[in-house]
Amino acid sequence: MNKLISCATVSFFLFTVSAFAAREVGETARTHLAMTLSGPSTVRSGDRVEVGLTLTNSTKFVIVGTMQASPNHAELSNGFSVRGPNGRQPAETTYALGLEGKGETASNDGALLTSRVSFTLNPGDKLQESSPISDIYSITVPGIYVIQAQRHLNDGSVVKSNEFIVTIIP
Repeated sequence: MNKLISCATVSFFLFTVSAFAAREVGETARTHLAMTLSGPSTVRSGDRVEVGLTLTNSTKFVIVGTMQASPNHAELSNGFSVRGPNGRQPAETTYALGLEGKGETASNDGALLTSRVSFTLNPGDKLQESSPISDIYSITVPGIYVIQAQRHLNDGSVVKSNEFIVTIIP
């Protein structure tokens, strides 16, 4: 089983979602909050691997939440797991280890970790984010990589994205 990167554990999983309307019995934000990963299907070894992440509200309720201030660093509000060509998680980068408190980060990373913004997703709305996966994991060995995002919600549930496949070529 893959180890899920736990970058910035305090802020990494502190995404909160709540619906401000009367709900049908058993309905939660998780049941209608979809996460979709997208990006290039092929990347040259050594080039940046960046994925887009789209959250879609398919409920009839307004969803309000918080996220890190930078939409270009979805890894600060979401967990990402990656399986490499050998079926295992690639090594974490210095950046990822720094977010986990196991190494050093650039001075502006601290601002990213503490800056949060609120957002509102009306029914049918989408929220676009992106994440530089190659900044989190060492994705340089040619082969097929499977990437999946997950987000912990305030009701204790977890929403997972599709499994996105990228092929690294020499």
